[in-house]
Amino acid sequence: MDLRILKAEMIVHIYTAVGVGVAILSFIKFFS
Repeated sequence: MDLRILKAEMIVHIYTAVGVGVAILSFIKFFS
């Protein structure tokens, strides 16, 4: 496995998780 590819995948997963978290918080704030 190429470490650069592994790092890139980890970064993508982190950004996706952060994006989902922000979206959920935005929905909660919007509907409350």
